[in-house]
Amino acid sequence: MCFKKKVADTAEKITITPLTPEVITDKGSQSYKTVKEISAAINHDDIKNIAVTGPYGSGKSSILKTLTEDFKEGRKYLSISLATLKSGLKEQDVRNEDNTPKSDNSITKGTSKENEELNRRIEYSIVQQLIYRESTHGLPNSRIKKIVHTKPWGLLWRPLVCIIFILALWKLFNPEWLEIESITKTIPITRERIIDSICLLYVFIVLFFTIRGLIKSYSNSKLNKLNLKDGEIEIKENNSIFNKHLDEIIYFFQATKYNVVIIEDLDRYETTDIFLKLKELNLILNNAHSTIGRKISFVYAIRDDMFKDTDRTKFFDYITTVIPVINYSNSKEKLTKALRAKGYRVEKDGDFEIEDIEDIAFFIDDMRLLKNIVNEFDQYWKKLGSNGKSHQLKPSKLLAMITYKNFYPEEFVKLHRREGRVYTCLSNKPKYIEFALKTIEDKIALFDKEEDALKQTRHLNIEELRSVYAEKVRTRIRGYCSGNIYLSDNKPHNLEDVLKSIELFISLWNDDYFYPKDPRYYPSSKISLNRKEIERQINSKHSFLERLKALQDSASGLRKMKHEVEIAKSKIRSLTISELCSSYSVQRNNEYKNAELKELEDVFIQNGYIGEDYYDYISYFYDDIISRDDHDFILATKIDKSVGYDYHLDKPKDVVTNMRLPLFRNQAAINFDIIDYLITDRDNEEKLNILIETIKDYQTENDFLEEYYNNTANPLLFFAKLYGEHKDWLWSHCINRANSGNQSLMVAYFMVCDKATMSTDEIQWLNDHFDLIETLHSQMGISDFNGLIKDCRFVKINNKRADLLDYIINNKLYQINTDNLVVIANHLGHAPVSKEELTLTRMLGLNNLGVSDYILGNLGICITQFSDKAKNENTESLLIILNDTSIDEAQKRKYLSQQENAISNLSDIETEEMTNLSMNLNILSGSWDNVIDYYDSYKWDDTLATYINKRAPEIGETEISVTENADLINHILTNIPASSLQYLSGSLKPYDFNTLENIEEFDADNIERLLNGNFSTTQIRTIIDRCNKSVIQDSSVIGQTVVREYLMEPWDVEVEKLITASNSISNIETKLKLFASILRRTDLEDSIITRLINILPEEYHQLNDKGKRVKLEAAEHNIMLADVLKARDYISSYILKGDRIQLNTKKS
Repeated sequence: MCFKKKVADTAEKITITPLTPEVITDKGSQSYKTVKEISAAINHDDIKNIAVTGPYGSGKSSILKTLTEDFKEGRKYLSISLATLKSGLKEQDVRNEDNTPKSDNSITKGTSKENEELNRRIEYSIVQQLIYRESTHGLPNSRIKKIVHTKPWGLLWRPLVCIIFILALWKLFNPEWLEIESITKTIPITRERIIDSICLLYVFIVLFFTIRGLIKSYSNSKLNKLNLKDGEIEIKENNSIFNKHLDEIIYFFQATKYNVVIIEDLDRYETTDIFLKLKELNLILNNAHSTIGRKISFVYAIRDDMFKDTDRTKFFDYITTVIPVINYSNSKEKLTKALRAKGYRVEKDGDFEIEDIEDIAFFIDDMRLLKNIVNEFDQYWKKLGSNGKSHQLKPSKLLAMITYKNFYPEEFVKLHRREGRVYTCLSNKPKYIEFALKTIEDKIALFDKEEDALKQTRHLNIEELRSVYAEKVRTRIRGYCSGNIYLSDNKPHNLEDVLKSIELFISLWNDDYFYPKDPRYYPSSKISLNRKEIERQINSKHSFLERLKALQDSASGLRKMKHEVEIAKSKIRSLTISELCSSYSVQRNNEYKNAELKELEDVFIQNGYIGEDYYDYISYFYDDIISRDDHDFILATKIDKSVGYDYHLDKPKDVVTNMRLPLFRNQAAINFDIIDYLITDRDNEEKLNILIETIKDYQTENDFLEEYYNNTANPLLFFAKLYGEHKDWLWSHCINRANSGNQSLMVAYFMVCDKATMSTDEIQWLNDHFDLIETLHSQMGISDFNGLIKDCRFVKINNKRADLLDYIINNKLYQINTDNLVVIANHLGHAPVSKEELTLTRMLGLNNLGVSDYILGNLGICITQFSDKAKNENTESLLIILNDTSIDEAQKRKYLSQQENAISNLSDIETEEMTNLSMNLNILSGSWDNVIDYYDSYKWDDTLATYINKRAPEIGETEISVTENADLINHILTNIPASSLQYLSGSLKPYDFNTLENIEEFDADNIERLLNGNFSTTQIRTIIDRCNKSVIQDSSVIGQTVVREYLMEPWDVEVEKLITASNSISNIETKLKLFASILRRTDLEDSIITRLINILPEEYHQLNDKGKRVKLEAAEHNIMLADVLKARDYISSYILKGDRIQLNTKKS
């Protein structure tokens, strides 16, 4: 990021922002009103102790500074600060037992003795600031002596005064032993008197000031000890500092003109006793009218919570509250203003984003701290930038680091030494990655579980949806037919099968019409389904297909989410800790929690302000300096003591430069950062080659290549080199690791291998490990991936990745086996498919051209994979299998023999051999068309006869032209058993049995077969008329048939056949009915009557004798016989006598 900063010229103007309080310039602000309130309180005669309260950083100091600047008239301010008093406390006073610093509040919480000592220190500091504020000359009578600095001119005049004083004395007294004759003689007497006068005056003046100084000195003396002859008396004082130096304090205000004392930072020490003493002191000062003579006001700057209850009103005469200038709510605006004052742009796409400022400023609630943060940031930025790093640094991260430094300076120092809370947190990144990987694995497992559950229930939802619409469709269709219907494929389908099959139902729904009859013969029978009306009745908002698609898309959406998670998994090692926190909540990980970060540290790390690149933001970069960690690594390499593959090197380039060639033969030299650097540095090729040989020689349980691949951002460059120069070793090593249960190296291998020259072993390995393909698909480019698997035929695919599976299916990259076909059927179909339900029909019904082509091209293999229990291949599939020349007949016979459906049209079968097979396996549906087609093609044979026998019920349901196929019918009537003829007879009713050849020669069995064929009465009578009389005699069945037909309705059948047929009747009643019917024939001769009576039981034989009175039972059949014989004039009369009937034969 290029950071834009306003720069004046090459000589950059340095802007200094002091941390001292600022004068408030806005006189209309609330803060300035507080200044006025304080000033007014000072002017009030009764107010002498004023408290300015507010939290730390609220701007109390700025208010007081403004007071001293803007309200000077008639006042002289004295400022006292106790901020530095803590530095004077003993070490044990400011440190806890664990050597951690005490808070300000805890410093003063001790015993009463300790508090007393603290109060003395505070008093001492106040007195000290009073006394040392004025010079010695300003407080000439002070008993507290200070070191007086004598200026050069003072060193000149003091000796001069002494010398002149001595000379003046000499001249006044002029002793003879000091008299200098040459001088005295040269001075006139008049002039000498003048000089004497001057000397006398000078001596007097010097003595005056000397005695005056002595009086002042001794007048300020104090008696503490009195020595007596036998001992001494000493006066000890344990009074407070104020009491001890009260005279000095009063003298100070007497000697100066200060009338307002401002005391700050007194609230840092949690002691209220000092306020009592200060108030007492103020009272003393204001009561000292004779010495001071003016009002002295004390102004205190303290925290709001300095006093825990109402006591503060007892200490102060007036209290004013300061509203904080800065707090958590407005710190963002204050920080933004301070940065802009330095020339930085806080705006979208500027130096700082508004969101970053909000995050950082949230923790700042002190104006001085804020100013210092901005100052330090500006300094760091300019210095780091001048070192050539500014283009790499983000200003927001540097600002956050400076904020961290100001809040936790000790931790900041530890960070330099790779210690402390933040470093502990950052150094645990590998563990966070493990946590994130587990989170991803859990998500993938959950997706798999949800996908499995969806597969189990989706078809139920689809079936429920289909059933709702199917019920309406059933009602619609049943008005026209209830059996088979014809769809757009012109094939018959059972109505219930159509309604139950989602594929057939969708086909019907899309067509929106059906045929109740075969459209090839009845094209005008087309009926509209009226789909729109059905949809209006069920759901007017969404169509059936829309609702179906919504159910189907739920699975694809789930697979898409799973794919996105798998892609994220492949990129997880390149994520920063901040990204790991936001994406995978690694902050919940125990390793993260154990770092015990403070809130600011936690927020800054999670938001990415402090990250793995922290070192760039806290130090200069020097090309010729080796860091301590890098030095330790080189040392470990020299003694060949491994410190771990993932040992972090600050400057790998410098490490490599400082390592001689032999060191790369040591196992300790194997390091991620070393490899990453060497693989991009052509000048150190020899070192890299030596290190590769070292890697090959040292193989441990924690394999380096696996660790390198799993824990570095761009490992493929190194793997590409290994593949190019050590392919055989790499392949062998990857295979060994894969056999041990870790396939990550195989992912790397296939990502870098030459896709155009893959060996058979490599392709076969891929064929056996489809699960690896899923990982490769998410990590490789499309072109590389396509090249990798173009020759593969995967042994066991799965549907975890829908897009990948679609590609595999469309490009026929799978072996044809049961498992793969089930996966494909479940993926492309609408309902779940088991191995037992796998059929060619099911596969072709997926409506996938790629699948269909692949299946049909390898049909011989496919049918071996279909289940033995699969018996529902449709007509189209049966025909495909039957006509496929690549399948041997034994396979066809085995698979087709168990099928329940049949081929509709024999004409679709391509060869006689397959036609015969279809008939023998009974998979050709029965119809006269098929019988005729076969007969026309191959004439009559046993195959056709067998077919007709098996399919007679179906054949009989179809129609045949009897006139055009008489020869065929002759064969059928001649060869087909009665059990089959019974089904065929319905369609053969138009047939005239008079055209049946050689029926006269038929034996009893054949005639009996025809008569049992359920033919019409006309056809049966024709058969009886044309058959030989001998067959009636040979077969009681034929005879009984003749009798039955004749009794139903007599016709002109030969009487001899009827007489012969009567022999098959044992029932006298039936026989008499037959005879009675025969006797009614007009063409009957009496000889025939005589033969018929002789056939009857013996009691009837007398009817052939003349003049007999034959008495029979008066049964109906005997009465009927008597009527017929009387009508034929064969008897003369008959008489009913009770239960007997008497038949009287003629006498002549």
